[in-house]
Amino acid sequence: MKRKSILAATVIFLVILAAGCIGCRLFVKNYREVKTYEAGEKKVRSVRFSKPFLADHFEITIIKTNLADSLKNDSEILLNKEEGAEYFVIDVKVKNKNSGSENLPNSGKILLGEAEYMLEIDSAKIDEPGYGSFSEQIKPEETKESKIIFKIPTEYGDEAIIWDVFGSGVKIRLQ
Repeated sequence: MKRKSILAATVIFLVILAAGCIGCRLFVKNYREVKTYEAGEKKVRSVRFSKPFLADHFEITIIKTNLADSLKNDSEILLNKEEGAEYFVIDVKVKNKNSGSENLPNSGKILLGEAEYMLEIDSAKIDEPGYGSFSEQIKPEETKESKIIFKIPTEYGDEAIIWDVFGSGVKIRLQ
């Protein structure tokens, strides 16, 4: 009788221990999973949308991306449709994790395509609040949102898109 209760207690303990290890691994894996791989000679990270990752002093969360022919803001047209071009839009949330106010120097660049056919494109400049890099400093623990716009050739719309996050050197694959 005593032997059965010790055996049952041991089995229960091992099951609880295994469940705890699996749950811990799942939590850590889902929070900030960042995979690194090579794209030509560049190290590129793969991140999950809606999951924060660090780039310099900032915690970046990519909310969504989309490809559009033109860009409108409420009733105003910000960027007209152009022959042979599309606009790649990154909706992003930025949080300053530094102890002092910081400024984002620029929106970064995107790399399109693979190997010798890779293009490097700067962001489109739009003088509208909520678009592009932030002109003012971001205070510690302050969060701001923006839409980063890149004008890309139509023939590259289905190619790999890698973003150099705000010029920080952290490169992530978006498509």
